[in-house]
Amino acid sequence: MSHAPLFDFVFTPIEQVTPWGEPPHLSLGWYALTDGCYWIRVGENELFRYSDFFLNHFKFQGPYDRYFVGRLDADLGQLAFHALEPVPQEIAEFIPQVDQWRRRRNSPPIPAEVIRGLDAANGVSTNVGDEEFDIATDWWRARQMQVMHLKYNPIINIWTTDDIAHIAWENRQHSIDGHPVWTAEAGCIEIPLEGFMAEIRDFRNRFITGMRERVDRVRQSWSRPEIAIDLSQLQNAQETEEISLPKTCSQTAQADWAPILAILRRQFPR
Repeated sequence: MSHAPLFDFVFTPIEQVTPWGEPPHLSLGWYALTDGCYWIRVGENELFRYSDFFLNHFKFQGPYDRYFVGRLDADLGQLAFHALEPVPQEIAEFIPQVDQWRRRRNSPPIPAEVIRGLDAANGVSTNVGDEEFDIATDWWRARQMQVMHLKYNPIINIWTTDDIAHIAWENRQHSIDGHPVWTAEAGCIEIPLEGFMAEIRDFRNRFITGMRERVDRVRQSWSRPEIAIDLSQLQNAQETEEISLPKTCSQTAQADWAPILAILRRQFPR
């Protein structure tokens, strides 16, 4: 690509990757080796970039949180499955209301069936209103990034209409003493669908190629003998990821939009 990528990252040097477990039972696997930082470029802003106030307030080394780049890869894979299915225009017109409805109910970005399963296990009954809420809004939940590993988790939604991909973010709910936590507070950008899919493929290619280099380096010379690492398992995990690469963006969800639209029209008459 001739421009800066939409989805970008850096890996933590292998020598600095934090092992899992406690001494003397330290270990590292493929996912742990994806340790690094990642961000999303949205116009002049970057999602997941902390504000200068936040960095100074917490003496944070930043500007991004250190986490597993494999998390972004997994999130994009799950999100793309739904986001690449175009939202019908008559449904898209209700996005502001659906978004506010979910926020009023403080609904987490977790599948409705999981939430209802937990309710049932705890003896909480589901009423008709809950069922209709799930049907009418779960498609929007499926188009929200799951970034619950962050204390100040940003709200990022990605969806498509016709041949346009939309990325929207809302972070104004996160502030410290009136100062924003994130540099990108609120906004939305649009990208041609083909370009958006190219960005996802480009990210996955760079990510998996980068991991191949890391895996090969570890297999050739592992300089941290106090940390156990299964080289065979490492190689198998890498090969599994490489096999999946050509399938990127090849499958999309198939939602039943009719009942969704019926509920939304009753809930938000015009």
